[in-house]
Amino acid sequence: MRAGSTAGSNGWDASGSGVTQITNPERKGDHAMHRPCVDMHSADWHRLQQSAAFWDVNPTTLDPQRHAAWIIARILQFGTWDEWLALFRCYPAATIQHALTQRGVPDHIRRFWTPYFSPDDSFTGAEPFPSLTNPTPHSLLKQAVQTCDMITHRGTRQDFLDLYALVLDGVSLTDIFDAVVVSTPSCNLANLLRRLWYFVEVEQDLGAGPSIHQAIKQPISAYLRRTLPSGQKPRNI
Repeated sequence: MRAGSTAGSNGWDASGSGVTQITNPERKGDHAMHRPCVDMHSADWHRLQQSAAFWDVNPTTLDPQRHAAWIIARILQFGTWDEWLALFRCYPAATIQHALTQRGVPDHIRRFWTPYFSPDDSFTGAEPFPSLTNPTPHSLLKQAVQTCDMITHRGTRQDFLDLYALVLDGVSLTDIFDAVVVSTPSCNLANLLRRLWYFVEVEQDLGAGPSIHQAIKQPISAYLRRTLPSGQKPRNI
């Protein structure tokens, strides 16, 4: 899934498309920004160089330090989710946030990503997810936490299915559990984990549906092993 659609003209504004694009890697904004140290031999940088976001330039000529703001803006606008992950591993969050303030970044791209860096948000710094069903990357995790909270208070069948859909989309249950602990201290995590086993009942309701129980068994067990005090083991499930 891409944050923006591909634009096909040179210049700041793709005429008729409604999409603004950044086309000049040598803009002054890059020089004004603190240049991060990026390993040019890393797999993440190699992944970014292969991005279709650089369709109009020779990616081998890009300098990850000197062209940082331009590279970041292009990936945030046209990159795939795995390219977003590579970008966040290559560049510090502060550098990415600064790139969003540069001239030429489309307003809808800026609005999409800016809340992700809000200092008042407990999910700041989490990696982007492969599926975005809400306006901003961090809102998906918020939705998952809210769903977990409802499940602990006798959630409906739909709540279980909503959480299961997030798991299928690649959202880590461990990340969700950690976010629940941070953002909803009143949530009874033990009760939540017990209720998640009711997924098997939802599966029975679905008939020939996917194996919900197996999909969540391993990540929940892994989370318990990581969080239980030393010497304790999770019960057989």
